[in-house]
Amino acid sequence: MRLLIGYLLLLATPAAAQTTYHVAPSGSDANPGTAGSPWATLQHAADEANTPGDTVNVINGHYTGFNSQHDGIVFWADGDNVVVNIAGSYSGLDNINIENNDDIVVAGFVVRDAPRAGIRVVNAERVTVRGNTVGPNGKWGIFSGFARDIRVIANTTFGSADEHGIYISNSDGPADNATVAGNVSYGNTVNGIQFNGDCYAGGDGTLDGGLIEGNTVYDNGAKGLSIISAPGVRIQNNLIYENRRGPAGAAGIHLVDEPGCGKPTTDAIVVNNTIIEPRMAGIRINDGATRNGVFNNLIVSGNPIADEEGGNAIDGASNITASTTAGLFVDAAGFDFHLIDSSIAVDAGVLTYQSISAPQVDFAGWPRVAGGAPDAGALGFGSENSVGIED
Repeated sequence: MRLLIGYLLLLATPAAAQTTYHVAPSGSDANPGTAGSPWATLQHAADEANTPGDTVNVINGHYTGFNSQHDGIVFWADGDNVVVNIAGSYSGLDNINIENNDDIVVAGFVVRDAPRAGIRVVNAERVTVRGNTVGPNGKWGIFSGFARDIRVIANTTFGSADEHGIYISNSDGPADNATVAGNVSYGNTVNGIQFNGDCYAGGDGTLDGGLIEGNTVYDNGAKGLSIISAPGVRIQNNLIYENRRGPAGAAGIHLVDEPGCGKPTTDAIVVNNTIIEPRMAGIRINDGATRNGVFNNLIVSGNPIADEEGGNAIDGASNITASTTAGLFVDAAGFDFHLIDSSIAVDAGVLTYQSISAPQVDFAGWPRVAGGAPDAGALGFGSENSVGIED
């Protein structure tokens, strides 16, 4: 994961801020918000920090959530136990609500016990939600609606009681370009990660573009990745396993349309994912989803690829399928999905398929081509021992 870590380190220190304000449990909202005299509440900080580049630095403790008020503010958890466990007063439903503000960063918080969403981002652009631990919550962990260029990076989402760990939804125009990368999503009642253009919510009804990369998605009640009305999304280097813990589920990765919308997921790229789903299809494509490219995946399932439409480019050679994990991984029972040297996935991939390039690095950020060809699946053979890309 070195490449992803390197990217995160670039984000790890806020950009030079005009003012850094401080919040602590021992503070008072009558204070000036300095390190020596901090504020007490997140909502007061959101009200007062009003210049793009301002940073709100929050010390360990338990807090009521907030509703954003100004563009360009960084909300920064200064410690590993900054807990937001009471919904903000805006709706009483969501703990952290970013709405009608752009260029916001929410980083490093523990967000739990929300009646609806732990973190909600709506009608906003270029919002980054990074490095948060979100769960358990009432309906969603991280939710977005009409949020162009949102980045959901390196969060852990779990225990969403009603629906999904990460839910990216709605679009009011082309080029939505959501990025969901490096997250862990598990133990949610429905799906681990869902994209849904949702024509019934207004807008154009399609989530165009986007990247779903390097996520670990497991032990969810239904699907791993549910990709609804999301044309052009690229899905690569994800580990998806042991989902459908509930009574229903379609696939580890499901490319589909919102029922009745007529806006299927088309022109998506599904490449170099490791998918282990003994209770449902590895990849399912249906309800009008066509022109999708599927190659270099390693799929363990009784129904590895269910293309119910046709018209999709599915490489029968580089997609490696099996009915059991035996002979494939270092320790599947221990969730170590690195390949052993005799695995049929070693050197089984291709550099390009149908003019689509495979990723140059694997899930761990190591160069994918160690021999003459890339390996199939998310993790290459020997990746943790090879010469890595420096942070």
